[in-house]
Amino acid sequence: MADKLPAELVINIIQLAAESWRFTDRQSVVNLAITSAASYKLVSPILYHTIILTVINARYFTEFVMDEGNEVLARRVCGHVRALHDFSSELTTKFPAQFFTSLARIHSMGNVIQFIAEENSPCPLRYVSVSSENFGLISSEWLPSHAREVVTHLTGYLPIFFSESHWDNFTTNPKGWIGSIVHPLPALTHLALILVGVPGTNDARGGVHAFRLTALDQALRELLASSRLKGVALHVCGLHVEQRWDEIEALLRSIDDKRLKVWRDDRQLPSWREHRTWAIEDIMNGKDVWSEARPIDHSSAAP
Repeated sequence: MADKLPAELVINIIQLAAESWRFTDRQSVVNLAITSAASYKLVSPILYHTIILTVINARYFTEFVMDEGNEVLARRVCGHVRALHDFSSELTTKFPAQFFTSLARIHSMGNVIQFIAEENSPCPLRYVSVSSENFGLISSEWLPSHAREVVTHLTGYLPIFFSESHWDNFTTNPKGWIGSIVHPLPALTHLALILVGVPGTNDARGGVHAFRLTALDQALRELLASSRLKGVALHVCGLHVEQRWDEIEALLRSIDDKRLKVWRDDRQLPSWREHRTWAIEDIMNGKDVWSEARPIDHSSAAP
């Protein structure tokens, strides 16, 4: 039937089909891509829009991209790169970061984000999500200057020093920490904080109850004091939903600012493994804190 339809219509059908399946049925997008060379040319930008990198497949991806002519695939990655683990120094030196010229979104450890940013000038990164190992130690020097000027959305886990057992050992209060993040990023308009509680891995002196909500209150109010921030979001998941949601909700209701939103994530979180699995699924489904967070419900707040 395709040979009886106008070429423009066939192209539209193929691209619309691939786009509609991108988040729901990736295998169908692959099947569509391999039907012919012409179809692959149309579908590959959609197929490679978002990729998930691990230590293992990053090596194969690097070898494939570095083959002559294949660098175009890296240039088509624009939606999101999720790097699950830190890259070894050997892999980092070989990784074709310079080809990610269209990459707008990334979730990874700080040094991987920094490496990709340094290899691309001008830097294409706009949406940056930093994994838990780095966000508490973030500073104005973690990104090169040309990247700091273009990042508009920043997401990261609340740092460990918000908990009781680490509080006295940290010299910067939440207000100062927020300032060290926001001030060096002149284009930043949206910032999201992730509050996650996992059984057996939280503060030993009280689990999720050792987390200082007063520190969270200070951090949120400091963020909202910045007039250039158009959105501030909180992603609450795991034990913090199960054990402390009422306290967290009361805190959020005490802040009267329409820019503040929250994602109450009710999925069960028995371990970090499930949390990482969710992160992959969310990325592949086009879901993140900015698509899921909702305005704070003040209707039943205490007078």
